[in-house]
Amino acid sequence: MAGHDVVVSCLGSTQGPGKDTSLRTMGGHIAAAMEATRVRRILWCASEGVDGKIPGLFGKFVMKVLAKPLADHRAAIERLRAAGLVVTVVRPRALNDKPLTTDYVEDLDGPSSGGYSIPRASVAHFMLKAVEDASYENTSVAIGQRKK
Repeated sequence: MAGHDVVVSCLGSTQGPGKDTSLRTMGGHIAAAMEATRVRRILWCASEGVDGKIPGLFGKFVMKVLAKPLADHRAAIERLRAAGLVVTVVRPRALNDKPLTTDYVEDLDGPSSGGYSIPRASVAHFMLKAVEDASYENTSVAIGQRKK
C-alpha cells in the first residue's frame, strides 16, 4: 500500500449469505496496513442495507437473508472508521453481469432510488469516479440502475 493514495476494497463472500465471511477481520488487517503505510483513504464496497433497512416487503426478506454478511461489513467499516481513516462506503443494489452503463443513480444516507439491480461494471465505474472526487470522502452512497 505504501506510496498509494487510496485503497479500493470489493471484498465479499463466496460462501453464500449464511456464512461468516470474516470481513471484519480483513477490515482490521487493511486498517492496520493503511495505518502502517500512512494511506488515509479507502473505498469499501458493501451492499445496500449495510447502513440500515431496505424498504418494502422484499427489502425485509433481503435484510434477513443477508443479515450475517451485512453485520460483517458493518463491523469492518466500523473498524476502518475507528482507525480515523477517510472512508467512502459504496452500497450497490443486487449485482448483475450486464454491460456497463453510466446511467445509475446515487443516493446519500438512504436506500437507492434506482432499480433492483446494477451491473458490476457500473459499480466499478462509480468507484473509480469516487476515487477522483473528494466530495465522496466520508460518505455512504447507495447506487442503483436508473429506472426506465
